[in-house]
Amino acid sequence: RALEPPEESIRQEAYEVFGCQNRVWIRAELEDGRLRIAADSEAVITRGIIALVLRVLDGRTPAEILDGDLFFLDRTGLGSHLSPARADGLAGMVREIRSRAEEAIGATRSDPRPARSDARGPAR
Repeated sequence: RALEPPEESIRQEAYEVFGCQNRVWIRAELEDGRLRIAADSEAVITRGIIALVLRVLDGRTPAEILDGDLFFLDRTGLGSHLSPARADGLAGMVREIRSRAEEAIGATRSDPRPARSDARGPAR
């Protein structure tokens, strides 16, 4: 419940993460070399999981996100307390954020303009 809703609606197909038990949307935009991540879900439990992930990854550089080890997921035991479907959803959210970080790195290498996550299609 403490996860603040994004300023603008991200509940669009372009931001939807497929494969989660509940509908999840993730928007990631490169700002001043850091990936700013906003996310939302229809389910309270999923929003809580998202809030944990955002607390660790939001505002990091794309390289930090790709090189980082999300040890807190194992250390807190979160994964062992989730149903298999929710654990798969969590893994999907992390993969999506890492994919956006890879895109941001690629965009900065080939184009000096900021990466825009809204230009990509839905994640599959």
